Amino acid sequence: MKFGVDLPPSLYLGGGKSLVKLGNGRLLCIDGQSPESLRLITREGVEPQLVALFLSYLSPDSVVLDIGAGFGYFTALAAPLLSETGSIHAFEADPRTYQCLLRSLQANALFGRPNVSVTHAALLPGDGEAGREPVAEMFSRMADAATPLRPNLIRINAGTGATSVLDSLRPSLERSPEAKIIVTGLPDDPDWTARFHTHARELGLSACRIRPDASLEWAGHGSDLAGERHLLLTRTPAAEVARFGRPIALASLRLPDEQAVLGEGGILWEQRFVPPFRPLAHGPYLYALPGRYDWRIEGVMAGTCHIRLQTDFGRTILAEMHAGALPVEIPFELRQLTDTLEIMVCDAPGLRALHITGMSLRHRL
Repeated sequence: MKFGVDLPPSLYLGGGKSLVKLGNGRLLCIDGQSPESLRLITREGVEPQLVALFLSYLSPDSVVLDIGAGFGYFTALAAPLLSETGSIHAFEADPRTYQCLLRSLQANALFGRPNVSVTHAALLPGDGEAGREPVAEMFSRMADAATPLRPNLIRINAGTGATSVLDSLRPSLERSPEAKIIVTGLPDDPDWTARFHTHARELGLSACRIRPDASLEWAGHGSDLAGERHLLLTRTPAAEVARFGRPIALASLRLPDEQAVLGEGGILWEQRFVPPFRPLAHGPYLYALPGRYDWRIEGVMAGTCHIRLQTDFGRTILAEMHAGALPVEIPFELRQLTDTLEIMVCDAPGLRALHITGMSLRHRL
């Protein structure tokens, strides 16, 4: 069966499972018996601040662990954005949910990719069985699969099992001290949250609250985290709070007709002929919340180029300018949530050379 643009928002597959088309175009196979399925059937999806924060740390060469992957929302979101040097490794224990996860990858043409792996593994040690397999054996499988990796982005959705998952990740975290860990779905239990916070600090990790606008607030050692359902764990909390913006990976931009090229130093272009306003680079179709932003471009240039910020593939123009020097910072306001935010850099009469060395997007508080 082939799914295209005519796929309805929800398609029943039988056996209590449905295929849901999300607003971002991704397809998910969901189990109608799961409480999470209602949000996805109604296309509410996942809380937008979690998606924005996750994507802000994702780059084409990221190594990502998605522990408690569920139906595969974050795995399906991240995998198409990774290069051959990046990878994502999803883990799910529940046998019914695991089958949905596999179908989600198949529906998005991600199943079988060498940089996408899926493991049926338990999230915490213990007795009993998950399906027909002993839980202890499945937990060991998760630890064995994660240990050789050097992840720089980890998502954990394990409820009270988050503590055991952190313990199993100790070898990976020792090799990747810069890893950022997004913990979601924490139980509404103040005592458990306090113990989890203490345990994270014992591992050298600090907790940051995730605000509704996806900004971060450092939770000090004595902070009361009661009621917090999602946290960022990091060894560099002050830097993460100050960062509140995202670097734009130059490799994620598209270079039409190879007018510009991506080298070790960034995106380079030199004049060869002069049809004006030809697109040199555009993309990368970012997920962003409503608010006021600054898009900064670093580099050097000889002459003038034309820059436009837009959504909806050019149907909504947010800002437009002629730039005569770099670096330049372009302020704009985003009035509604989008997953198609992009920059369009074009040549202009008189542009002789352009060397873009970096881009970043910062949300103005």
